[in-house]
Order: sequence, then structure tokens, then C-alpha cells
Amino acid sequence: LAELLHAFFKDLPRRQREVFDLVELQGVSATEAAQILGIRPTSVRGNLFKARRNLRRRILATWPDVREH
Repeated sequence: LAELLHAFFKDLPRRQREVFDLVELQGVSATEAAQILGIRPTSVRGNLFKARRNLRRRILATWPDVREH
């Protein structure tokens, strides 16, 4: 399971992967992530939205019985 989730994460576009890692895994704020990556906070939020959506789609395609809450 962990290997499959890691593969989904690695398949994200680079910027989405960087943003998701900083914000969701490391707990950095969007403002801090923007400073680290040299992009605007709105770009961080947009990339985070896309990363979550992409991961959600891959998970639901693999495990259709998983329900969102």
C-alpha cells in the first residue's frame, strides 16, 4: 500500500509534488512554501489543489470502494 501511494506521489508533476510535500507532509504554510519555492502563495494553493485532486483520482481509480468524507 505504501509503495503504491508513494508511486502516485512520484507521478505528480514536479511542482505539485514539491508543494504537496512542503504543505501536507512537512506542515509548512502556503506563504512559507511560496518563499521556499520562489512562487506566489496563490500558485502554492493552486498546485496543492491540483495535487490533492490528482492523488484523489488515482486512489479512487485503484480502490473504487474508498469513500470520501
